[in-house]
Amino acid sequence: MVRVRHGASSRTYHFVGGERSNSNVAVFEQMNSGLAIEYALKDTVLGLASGTFIDYLLPPVSASVSEGQLAFEVAMQAALNGLVIAAVVPLLKPELDPSMGIPFYAGLLSSQPSFSARLETASLKVKGRAVQLGLQMGLPTLGVPPTTVDPVQ
Repeated sequence: MVRVRHGASSRTYHFVGGERSNSNVAVFEQMNSGLAIEYALKDTVLGLASGTFIDYLLPPVSASVSEGQLAFEVAMQAALNGLVIAAVVPLLKPELDPSMGIPFYAGLLSSQPSFSARLETASLKVKGRAVQLGLQMGLPTLGVPPTTVDPVQ
């Protein structure tokens, strides 16, 4: 435990493992509420801006695209999300941010409705293929009637 004084105020830091580590990662015993709000707002705006940009780069979602095209679009959007996360994580300062970047991730994903729609479309196509394969093999569809899943052309 280390007590640091800044003017009239002081803070107590507990370091990981009980000792000061080389990474200087500290868990704050007391956190300034203003700082937590500042990080949450900054992270949310950064996530919204990043997600909106990714959503803008990709074509609109269409249920009529081929399975290969859909798989490519899902992979590209997931890869772009990974690149943004890799680029932004150093800016989030996780050792100081009490929210651990959760507002950033929430903003990133909620600003990409096309990602959710692509994943849902892919899921329906996979379910349709599974039902077709099961019917061809003579297996029961386990409570999923073939009419509830869109057949894949």
